[in-house]
Amino acid sequence: MAGMASGQQVNASLSAGASDTSPVWDRGSDSPLGGTSTQVDLVLLTQTQYWQGYYGSYNATISLKNAAGASLFTWGPARSGEVLAARSPYIDWEGLGCADAAQVLAENAITGNRSDAVNETFASPNVQAFSLAGIDYAQGQCQHATFLYNATQEAGTYEEVVMHDGTNAVYVSIVASEGEGFAGAAADFEMIVPEDGSDDVPTTYYFYAEIG
Repeated sequence: MAGMASGQQVNASLSAGASDTSPVWDRGSDSPLGGTSTQVDLVLLTQTQYWQGYYGSYNATISLKNAAGASLFTWGPARSGEVLAARSPYIDWEGLGCADAAQVLAENAITGNRSDAVNETFASPNVQAFSLAGIDYAQGQCQHATFLYNATQEAGTYEEVVMHDGTNAVYVSIVASEGEGFAGAAADFEMIVPEDGSDDVPTTYYFYAEIG
């Protein structure tokens, strides 16, 4: 996991836990008698094959250290910042900005043009103002954002924005320090990234972080 602070690269570490997924529903059935009519109301729920979710803690500090790793002073822990994920290990931080409609639509090459496509998922302007790579982004400045669910299954705590550096899409989760995540446990961030699970070939994502 690479990192950044005010546009500068810093050391960071990532510890990935086990993945899980939704259980499969049992198929419904009925055994009617001839000559009868039966109303059948269907509830359809399927697990997406085109998204991967991440959530967890965000622990960030700034230190003044010598070559031996001893700290003269440490600032933190930081309570604000961003967690970023991209399919490239090389991001043009100076070229990074809000993704436009064409750049988001191009991400549909992974999900396809379906109801859970990238452009359908990130379809609202950002609600929270944030700073990234030395640039301040006002509320509503980026047009492709979404909220993920918290412990009460409501959207409003964890916001994610699609950014782009001209070559690579970058998914940016705004840190919500000490929030309560969708699974009912503490989580500082949540994010989703497109991943075509139908071909059984995993996609590598590189993670970055900025200290607020």
